[in-house]
Amino acid sequence: MEFAGFYQPKLVTGLDVDMKKNHVRGKIEKPEFKHPSDSYEGKIERAVFVFKDPRGFMADKTLFLKSKGLTDTEILEALNIASNGELLRAAGIDQAVG
Repeated sequence: MEFAGFYQPKLVTGLDVDMKKNHVRGKIEKPEFKHPSDSYEGKIERAVFVFKDPRGFMADKTLFLKSKGLTDTEILEALNIASNGELLRAAGIDQAVG
């Protein structure tokens, strides 16, 4: 029995990866990052990639990033970027800044 059109993979660009397609093959394509991993921007960029991965729990991702040496501030900034600013909007902080 076929389910025509049941699963339509979403084509994404940038740091997003089609995890369903790559998970079936057993590998995840690693994106090319703009900044070196030891710089502040590089840490944030990689943390955003971790948060955008649909697999896993947020607590596990946060503990993983802390084990890699990221501070709470860097983790919160990456989470805000990954959520497209929803973290600050939910806290009501974006109105005070803007």
